[in-house]
Amino acid sequence: MPQALTIITEIEHKSGDETECLGELLKSLGQNLENNCLIRFDRMQTVHYAAWLILPLRDRPARLLLETNYDGDLGHHLDDLIEHGRDALDQIYSFCVGYPRGSSNAASHADQAAIRKYFLDKRVPCCAYYAGIPDRSLQDIRNAISVYEEARRFLDNKPTDGLNEAQVQSRLITYFRSSSARTRPQLFAVTRRTLLRRRIFNLLWETPLALVYFVAIGIPLMLIAPLYEKAETGLPLPGDETNHCPTYESMVMVEQSHFCTVTTVRNTRFRRFVLKQVLQILNIAAKRFYVLGKLGGVPTIHFGRWLRIDEDQHLIFLSNFDGSWSSYLGDFANPPLGVNLIWGSTQGYPPTRFLVCEGARDLEAFEEQNARHFVPAPVFYSAYRKHSVQNILHYLDFRDALAEAL
Repeated sequence: MPQALTIITEIEHKSGDETECLGELLKSLGQNLENNCLIRFDRMQTVHYAAWLILPLRDRPARLLLETNYDGDLGHHLDDLIEHGRDALDQIYSFCVGYPRGSSNAASHADQAAIRKYFLDKRVPCCAYYAGIPDRSLQDIRNAISVYEEARRFLDNKPTDGLNEAQVQSRLITYFRSSSARTRPQLFAVTRRTLLRRRIFNLLWETPLALVYFVAIGIPLMLIAPLYEKAETGLPLPGDETNHCPTYESMVMVEQSHFCTVTTVRNTRFRRFVLKQVLQILNIAAKRFYVLGKLGGVPTIHFGRWLRIDEDQHLIFLSNFDGSWSSYLGDFANPPLGVNLIWGSTQGYPPTRFLVCEGARDLEAFEEQNARHFVPAPVFYSAYRKHSVQNILHYLDFRDALAEAL
């Protein structure tokens, strides 16, 4: 299964303009990422998605956040990142506290080991992690895309008028068996069928446990929630250092986008307990139940992760999604049960009732809250940027059927 790496490092503050200079460097790197010789994400064999951004908190020093979604062993992933991006890493992290200094044009073994240790020491674990296409490696997805695109080209040049689905399939099988095919459909260990079986199995034996948990913990929390909600408002509180003027940079209509919000958790034992329980349940559900391309009712998320930092005072949400920012938030808010349970415990969120009601149903207030806590990513890389979650799932099913027939 693809995994999540999040690295947060403190930016040095010697002359006072390091954060601004680093921001300009990241912006320059991100604007020409496909043709940039400093870092070659396209040559990496482990990276699905990657992004750099600067965390802006009013009362704390600025920090640099790197997130990646990667395949396989973490050590191998770091080696992949260093091998194909050493020059960029040296330039970016020269602004950060404690980064090993060395020559950027001669990556000695000792220097590489020091960089690996630096990144390992700065890791921040996820409280919850979701993969829209679980257990599918980068190689698996790329093979499915290549097979689908080659099949489309073949059929475009071979009229199929009057042929039924079985005849078209037979023609494709004949083509991919021939030496003319440039891509060979590969059958990997995971298919939609295996994921569906896993989901059904987990539902059968874990649903009773979930019901017991809901009766023992969930219902009591919902019943006492109005005592706390009555005293809370949906307005930003004075202590919310993550609240800023609405940020509309990067909120554009493209095939895929990066989304990050940093919010302040309400400083009560009740809210901290609720958030901890919800994220634990979400992490389990994402791995066991949401394995068919939808997180709840949201079909556009490639990867999503939640982290709590600064002694659990702040909640970070990072995701890679298809389509526009407004439609993405609309998917989350309809219905709003999940987002209310998570972000209802943060400052500035529209007021909820019984933890799950109202809240994001006020879509205008929900969008405003997200805009005030949104952090743009100057560097955003996707290994399959033009392909949506649902399209990739279609490509995988198509390729798997061909591979089984060959």
